[in-house]
Amino acid sequence: MKYRPNYPGTFPDIEQARAFMGWYVSWYNANHKHSGIALFSPNEVHDGTWHELWVRREQTQQTYYDKHPERFRNRPSTPAPAGIVGINLPKPDTETDTERLQAARQRPPSQ
Repeated sequence: MKYRPNYPGTFPDIEQARAFMGWYVSWYNANHKHSGIALFSPNEVHDGTWHELWVRREQTQQTYYDKHPERFRNRPSTPAPAGIVGINLPKPDTETDTERLQAARQRPPSQ
C-alpha cells in the first residue's frame, strides 16, 4: 500500500487515517486488478464473477486471432486465477480440509 502513488505517507489524525483506509480497502477489493490473479479484482475472484469476464476475454482474444492470425506467433491463451491461493496455507491433514480446499478451486469454463 505504501508504494501506491496516492498513499499520503502520514496522516494528521486518526480520523483521516481511518477515512483513507476505509476508501482504500474498498477500492482495492473492488477495483484494483491484480496481476497475481489474472488481472481480476479480489471481489471478482471471491464472488465468482470472474468466470463471466474470463469468457468474454477469451472470446475477444480468439475472435481477434481468427481475424488477424498474422499478428500472432501462436494462438493466444487467456490466463485465469489459480485454483487455490493464499499466504501460508495449511497443508490439508484431514478429509474435511481436503474437501474444503477442493471446493475453493475455481476453473474457467472451457479450460
